[in-house]
Amino acid sequence: MINQYANVVVPDIRTITNEEWRTLRRNVGKEPKIGCSETALVAGIYNQSPEPFPWKTPVAFARELRAAIDGVIYDNISSTAMEWGHKMETPIAIEWAKRNPDWQLVATHTMYESKAYPWMRGNFDFLCQNKKSGELRILEIKHTHARNEKFVTAMKEGRVPDYYAWQCQAEMTITGIQSMFICLGWTYMDDNAADLIDIAWVELHSNAEKEAFMVKETRSFLQKVEKGEEIKVKTSEKLAEELKELWGEYKIGTTVLDAPKKDLLVKYRAILDEEEELSDRLKNVRVERDVLADQIFQAAERHCKAEYADEKTRYIFEMTFKSSNTAREEDIKVAYPKIYDASQKFSAEAFKKEMRDHGFTKAEIDIFFDSIKTPNGFSLKTASTFKD
Repeated sequence: MINQYANVVVPDIRTITNEEWRTLRRNVGKEPKIGCSETALVAGIYNQSPEPFPWKTPVAFARELRAAIDGVIYDNISSTAMEWGHKMETPIAIEWAKRNPDWQLVATHTMYESKAYPWMRGNFDFLCQNKKSGELRILEIKHTHARNEKFVTAMKEGRVPDYYAWQCQAEMTITGIQSMFICLGWTYMDDNAADLIDIAWVELHSNAEKEAFMVKETRSFLQKVEKGEEIKVKTSEKLAEELKELWGEYKIGTTVLDAPKKDLLVKYRAILDEEEELSDRLKNVRVERDVLADQIFQAAERHCKAEYADEKTRYIFEMTFKSSNTAREEDIKVAYPKIYDASQKFSAEAFKKEMRDHGFTKAEIDIFFDSIKTPNGFSLKTASTFKD
């Protein structure tokens, strides 16, 4: 059945290295591919979700895809949670099979590519087949820490987090399978890998409307990635809460990273250097901008607006001056030298106080300050439009 909907990329991923698997999954050096678990990272899907994927953003994902197009694949940095997830896949699946005797586990190690949507690739944890009807379904396995009450409670109540639900929809889309199970198991992640506390699972069904939305958004996302267009992300309050929870779980002290993970620190330092370089560049650009604005202002014989147009291009330049209530110290000193000299440390507020002490009314003070109000800086509004 699956072969009607998908082509085989690798018959058995156990026969290739992890690097080869990541290279094929991403299609490095060619048109980019999206794995099922990355579907929720597509900007359009991520932005409309009430529970955006909390571990990576569409911008970061787009950066990885662009690098892959150029033949560069990002390092696959493992974590304790990921290692435990791989370790517990089979024990959780076996426990699920015990509680669902009508279904037979079918091991699958094949990487598939959708025939209808060739940018989608994926391999699945398990397949399961109904012993009576022969129906084939996907069994997606997840693992979490026993203290992850939010995830555990959701699955017990039959609620699949949005980012995992999208992964499941992608798996059903690739295979043509209309229904599947997602099963969560939880442990305390200690040395005893067999210490599975419990499991909970949810039955999911393919949704045509959801699939159409996923196809539209993934296609649009990849087109923007290939063209190098900006990826826009909306950070929801929900995501902010999740990140706050994630960052809140910290430990006092220092740990030593192993060699593969130290690359994270190297990249972080590189980003900081790049940020500093861009910050300096931005300051220089702003200075250049202000100098050019002044030159244009003078060239326009001090008119606030100037424009130029030819057969192909039209430029519009507009400068808007802002008036400031900040008093010029020199004007105050000339107008009231004795009061100015009485002020121990000059400031507009201190001078107003001195004027009140010398018998000036509030109205008289306001009139005086209005009389010396001068332009103090300006803002620029520029635009250029191009004719076809």
